[in-house]
Amino acid sequence: MAKCFGVFAFMVVLFVTTIRGEIVCPAYQEIPFCSCFVLDDQLHIQCSGSDIPALKKSLQVLNGPVKSYSVYDLDSRAAILPDGVTDNVTSPVYHLQISHSSLEDLAENSLRGLSKSLESLAIVSSRLKFIPQTTLSTLRRLKILDFEGNQVQELGPYSFHNILLQKLNLKGNLLENVSEHAFWGLEETLMDVDMSENKLKTVPFPALRRLHLLSSLSLAWNELTDLTALLPPTLPPPPPAEPSRSKKSGAFDVIRNSLKAGTPPNNLLPANNAPHHPTTTSMDWPLLKYLNLNSNYLRSLHRGTFNSMRNLRTVSIHLNSIEVIDPATFFPLVELESIDLSHNKLSLLPSPTFQENVKLVSIDLSNNHLHSIGEGLFQNLFELRELFLNGNNIIQLTSPTFLGSPQISILYLQGNAVKYLESGIFFPLKNLTEVRLSDNFLRILPQDVFLRNEHLTSVSLDGNLLGKVVPGTFQTCRGLRELRLQNNEITTIPAGVLEGLETLEEVHLENNRLNGIKGLDNLRRIRHVTLSRNSFEKVTADMLPGTELSSLSLGHNNIKGISDGAFANQTTLSLLYLGNNRLTRLGQRAFSGLRSLERLYLQRNNISWIHGDAFSSQTKALQYLDLSFNQLKTINRAIFSGLAFIEEINLSHNDISTLEDGSFSNLRSLRILDLSTNRIQSLHYASTFHPAGLEILKICCNTLSELLIGIPATSSSSSLSSGESSSSLTSPRFQSPPIALKELDLQQNDLTGSVVRQLNLGRLEVLQISGNNLTDMDENMLDGFPSLNFFSAEKSHITSLPGNVFKLNLNLAVIRLSDNFISHIPDSVFIPAGIGGGQAGVGVSPLRELHLRHNRLRAFPYKALGNSTLLEVLTLSGNRINTLDLNRIMLPRIKQLDMNDNRLTKIMGGSMTKSMPLLQVVDFGENNISRVSDDLVRNVSLTQINFGGNSLQKVPFAFSERFVTSAFVLNMSGNPLINFYTENHPSRNFSVMDLYLCETNVSFLTSEEFKIYPRLHRLVIKRNPLTLLPPAGFSSLQNLNLLDLSENAIEDLKHDSFIGLVTLKSLNLSHNSIKTLQPFHPHLAGLQDLDLSFNQLSRLSPETFANLISLVTLRIRGNWLTGLPAELFGPLARLAVLDLSHNFIESVPSTVLRHLETRISTLKLEGKANF
Repeated sequence: MAKCFGVFAFMVVLFVTTIRGEIVCPAYQEIPFCSCFVLDDQLHIQCSGSDIPALKKSLQVLNGPVKSYSVYDLDSRAAILPDGVTDNVTSPVYHLQISHSSLEDLAENSLRGLSKSLESLAIVSSRLKFIPQTTLSTLRRLKILDFEGNQVQELGPYSFHNILLQKLNLKGNLLENVSEHAFWGLEETLMDVDMSENKLKTVPFPALRRLHLLSSLSLAWNELTDLTALLPPTLPPPPPAEPSRSKKSGAFDVIRNSLKAGTPPNNLLPANNAPHHPTTTSMDWPLLKYLNLNSNYLRSLHRGTFNSMRNLRTVSIHLNSIEVIDPATFFPLVELESIDLSHNKLSLLPSPTFQENVKLVSIDLSNNHLHSIGEGLFQNLFELRELFLNGNNIIQLTSPTFLGSPQISILYLQGNAVKYLESGIFFPLKNLTEVRLSDNFLRILPQDVFLRNEHLTSVSLDGNLLGKVVPGTFQTCRGLRELRLQNNEITTIPAGVLEGLETLEEVHLENNRLNGIKGLDNLRRIRHVTLSRNSFEKVTADMLPGTELSSLSLGHNNIKGISDGAFANQTTLSLLYLGNNRLTRLGQRAFSGLRSLERLYLQRNNISWIHGDAFSSQTKALQYLDLSFNQLKTINRAIFSGLAFIEEINLSHNDISTLEDGSFSNLRSLRILDLSTNRIQSLHYASTFHPAGLEILKICCNTLSELLIGIPATSSSSSLSSGESSSSLTSPRFQSPPIALKELDLQQNDLTGSVVRQLNLGRLEVLQISGNNLTDMDENMLDGFPSLNFFSAEKSHITSLPGNVFKLNLNLAVIRLSDNFISHIPDSVFIPAGIGGGQAGVGVSPLRELHLRHNRLRAFPYKALGNSTLLEVLTLSGNRINTLDLNRIMLPRIKQLDMNDNRLTKIMGGSMTKSMPLLQVVDFGENNISRVSDDLVRNVSLTQINFGGNSLQKVPFAFSERFVTSAFVLNMSGNPLINFYTENHPSRNFSVMDLYLCETNVSFLTSEEFKIYPRLHRLVIKRNPLTLLPPAGFSSLQNLNLLDLSENAIEDLKHDSFIGLVTLKSLNLSHNSIKTLQPFHPHLAGLQDLDLSFNQLSRLSPETFANLISLVTLRIRGNWLTGLPAELFGPLARLAVLDLSHNFIESVPSTVLRHLETRISTLKLEGKANF
């Protein structure tokens, strides 16, 4: 959001100067980097990139009430909001937000000037480590506090004392501990608490229990393993909580001593209007309506858990690992309206589970492992409207399943294993409007299955094994609008199946075995029909619907013909898909009647002939036509003559060799034509196209050697001198009427420079002629393209670049000349004649991208680029350059420099700061550099640095924080590194985010190796000769998300190998020689992806993965395992993907299967593994 706002803040129109009464936005000079507008007589101000002095100044020039004041990307040097920054505020500010800052603290008097007005304070995505209670206590009107995305680890006693909050957001912090007295003073004010996305392991019930007005509580995405804290034992007197941190030294000593004495300190007594209840043991939250516990590690729910919240309306407990629910768990929740238990591990729910929740409106049990629905589970739920049972293992549904729930209108059952539906299963559901039974194993539908569901509007039966649908199945569903039967095995739709469905708008029947269908012609309101991927052989009128059809898909059938008049009644059809069939001819009346057709797809047929009237006035509304991948050989004038509004035609991948005169000359609206991959040898533009219409023409991958564009000024194209050949020289320069072409693709043809030289396209912006033979390229070749912006001539056999070849291309921004044989770049080649007279050193080149990789340059083109001050991208990889002198380069706007795969041995000239100050990506890989100057990238905000494949033995000190302060990606792979230290000053840290150290000479690691890379997120150490890992070798990398140690020679892993990697998500240890595994350390509790494939593991202990409680994907492919311990996968509550293929497992205990059955979505057992 900060980046988006940054763009907005610098728009031309930044400030509203309209005065509404006395309210006016300050001038830009008074609040720089800010935008302002007035709404409802209040100011709204947003600032980006501001610093503390600017913030203070802007608050002192306001002349009206400020509804909101937002600061994004506050100066990163500001770690503390200082005292006095809000002093002398001239107007009240009601909402203050500071986001994406480096703030760690708020000085005691930093917000003093807002004490009488501020109602809402948000400091988000910053670095606050504790609650600045003293600072906040001055804000007497504060009601909303938002500290989302900070680093608060603990809430000590009295954290919010004297702050009468109503809403508190602490989402996305690092909270682990919450003192019992953390919310002291908020008992009668706080209503909304969000502590989601923290590290809480238990519900902080002692702290929350006194919040009598609490109405919303979110504890999602924590590490809760149970809810025992909510159970109702007799509560002991609340012991004093030991404070953890203090904003001011010694402040909590007073609190601690007072607590030991049994009373709070005088200065922390609650205000008169916020009484506290230090001795209450009440466990009721009488006003709590919303509880969110999703995405934790809960495994069971017990009786009494919700006794303290009897008025709950909404409970969300999805994305846990719940396997067991006590039948009486939800009994106290008599007001409950919505419950979400989806994405858990439930295989059984007792019938009484919801018997007391008679006000339930929505139940979500999707994505569990339910095998059946207990009789009476939904009994007497007369308010139930929505029931989600999709994504389970339900095999059968019986008649009593839905008895007592007559109001269900939405029922999801897709993604189960239902093989059979009992007759009358849905009889009780007279209000059913939508039912989804997709992706089950149904082979037969009872004829009366929907007999009493008159209100159905949507039925989904796709992805089953249905072989037929009996007439009368939907006869009572008079309001049905959508019917999905795709992906079944239906061979025919007989008369009567669709009878009476007068409101049906969509019917999906693709991917069946249909060779016949009846009844569509009676569907007068049908709008969309899909019949793709069936076995139809011919399109006839009697198989098509009535007159309201909008789209029809018949692709991927075996259609060989279209009956005359087949579409005669389809006057409203706008899209017709007939691709991937076996059509060979398009007759005169093939598309008659399609007067509203806008898009027609005929690609990938065998069409070799089209009648001249096939696209007649009947299809004059057509805008897009795809005839690609057919067998057309000739295009004549008559084929497309009736397409007055056609905008795009695709004729690529045919066998076209001839375009008759006038083939497209009547198509005034044609904008895009693709003739790629045909056999066209010559093209006369003037006699083939309308000059004012076509904008994009693609003729790549033909055999084009002649191209005539324009009309001769005094003579015809035949007036060549006796020594000229028309195959090599088309004609003298033509003086044609204005041609609208903007893009011309001539790649991969047989054109020469002399042919290109004859073209005259004054409006052309993009010219691609790569893959031709331009050995005769001369200085006049591009004179006919004065508007050219993009030019590509790669792989064109160019040996010499003429000095004035771009002299008339005043707007040329992108040049691609890679993969040629260019050995020299003329000094003034990139300076057009109209700029400084085309003289080197005079004027500025418009060039922004230059690609010259894989040529034969022996030196950097210093002089040629001397005027290219707008250049942003330069690629010179794959040449023969051996030195680089930064003192001779001045590219102030360049962002990407690619010098990969040259012959560089050294880089001279000191720092890039002057020559390339805005450089972001630099690639010096695959050279022969053995030393890097300390000043090379000093003060350059690089994001990617590649020095892989050189001769460096140490990581250059030049990349340390002393010189590069911004975070960046560093590749040092393929160097003869002997360790991963820097070459000197090993105590200096690096700001590297991603580090690649593959294919080096490092054979062992020390515990000190990575201490200089504290900010690492990704570390890749592949294909090295590493044999062992040191204890706690990665312990300093506490921000690491990915560690790849694959393709080494590691033989043994110890318990302490990965200590400290508390944020690691992915660990790759594949392709090593690991024989034994000790249990992984608890610090890897957040690991989600572990790859142990292709090692030499022969056994695993039951405790091996015990601490990997977040693991989602586990790969142990290609090892020597012969068996698995019974409880090996027991702790892996979130395991979804398991690969055990290519081992030697012969038998597995049933307990292993039991653990897997409730969790796994993908199980691979190929090879010798046998379950």
